[in-house]
Amino acid sequence: MQTTFLHISDLHYARQYEGKGGWLNPILQEMDDPLQQLQNLVNENPVKPDFLLLTGDICEDGSAEDYSYVEKRLTMMFHVPMISTPGNHDNKEYYYKGFLKQKQSDSGLNDTLCHGIRILSVDSSDIAHQDGLITEETVHELQLALNSHCEVPTILITHHHLIPDQVSIAACAYPAAFMETLQNSNILAVLNGHTHHPNIGKFAGKKCYTTGSLSFIGWDCADKVVNFTEQPSMMLFQYDNQLSCTLIQSKKQKQLGSVRL
Repeated sequence: MQTTFLHISDLHYARQYEGKGGWLNPILQEMDDPLQQLQNLVNENPVKPDFLLLTGDICEDGSAEDYSYVEKRLTMMFHVPMISTPGNHDNKEYYYKGFLKQKQSDSGLNDTLCHGIRILSVDSSDIAHQDGLITEETVHELQLALNSHCEVPTILITHHHLIPDQVSIAACAYPAAFMETLQNSNILAVLNGHTHHPNIGKFAGKKCYTTGSLSFIGWDCADKVVNFTEQPSMMLFQYDNQLSCTLIQSKKQKQLGSVRL
């Protein structure tokens, strides 16, 4: 039986951006509504996923009301289960309260079975490590999880990217045991966001998919000036004994401006 799912990331949503984002604020103020951008993509590319994966930065330092609003809009848009993990721009307390509607967990791992696929969500967000951190405790939880239900096709999701030199942003930090654990596992693929640039590569011998952003894209340039554009994208996956991926990206590109660092 074929299973279809959507992978979206980095909405950086807020009902209002005043005072948010620090040096990114001028760019956030120029963005179109990321949820409307997603709706536009779906209108142009009708899809009927069985579930939705969100790999972090759902809101830009959002309130519980912001997260609740995003959850309601996505539910109205797709009417399917949603599996997510927070990013470094998410307010974790309000993410749990407003989006997940549950008490905040101390665990670094969430284990969900959805339409015959097991999703292991690793929380790589850490207030002291903006580029991401996977702890030894989380790796231990992951090892225990992978030792059970080995026959079920499994996907790992995290916010931060894992491949060194994938982009100019540093990759997530992790203990050596994390790579070894993935190498010896039945994991089909690793999915993440964070970079805002779509990419397909390999990490620990596993296919690694980075979906694009539904908000802004930053482009490095000379003299410590970063140019920003808007070209929303998402990834559509299908699984039927093997995993296939299609990048869906808007044909429209909007200039958002430049910021000197």
